[in-house]
Amino acid sequence: YKGDLYSVINNLQGKEKSLQCCRGVLKSLIGLHNKGYVHGDLSSTNVLVQENQGYLSDFGFLNRKNNPIYFTGNLIYMAPETVFEPGGLYSPKMDMFSLGIMLFEAVAQDRYSKWFHLVKIFQEDFTKKTRPIDSEISNVKKSQLSVTDQQLRLNELTRQKDDLRKSAAVNYRQLLEVLRTDLSKGAHPLFPLIKDLTSYNPEDRPSAEQAETRFLAA
Repeated sequence: YKGDLYSVINNLQGKEKSLQCCRGVLKSLIGLHNKGYVHGDLSSTNVLVQENQGYLSDFGFLNRKNNPIYFTGNLIYMAPETVFEPGGLYSPKMDMFSLGIMLFEAVAQDRYSKWFHLVKIFQEDFTKKTRPIDSEISNVKKSQLSVTDQQLRLNELTRQKDDLRKSAAVNYRQLLEVLRTDLSKGAHPLFPLIKDLTSYNPEDRPSAEQAETRFLAA
């Protein structure tokens, strides 16, 4: 079989095959993180599958650890600090959160679908509120305002966006708790690992090496 992990999962080709691919991703993350890099855009569509093995792909947002975060994309897989904490730094724990969501996607398709729907609504609402501010910021930067007036307006818009982020972060944390509560009730042996990987606090997430050990033990 050739394709991506998303296709494997959604074509219902079996949890065993999906998890085998995830094991390959874990090995790749260990190598990547040990060299001081963060993938930054991990998702099931960015894992290529060949002969039942998973391989990381799409390194367009690969970055060194501790470099400033500049990317915002699909909220489904993104670590909360990537979206809601402006000025943050790249960390391997970002990839570990994404891996947790991907594992959840692989082993709990029905539950994942319900949570995905909730997050999609949340993402659409967040985007709807922040897009006009982003557009205004772009217009101000291109405007003929004086440097002082331009900076004052940009500061005001930045404060507005930060306020939206803070409010959204509270709501997203509640969504994560819905997922984590569901994981606590589940019987799959990987659920405790997934719960830790999807912790809101990056420091509570296991490293790639720790996750591999627990993955194999499950």
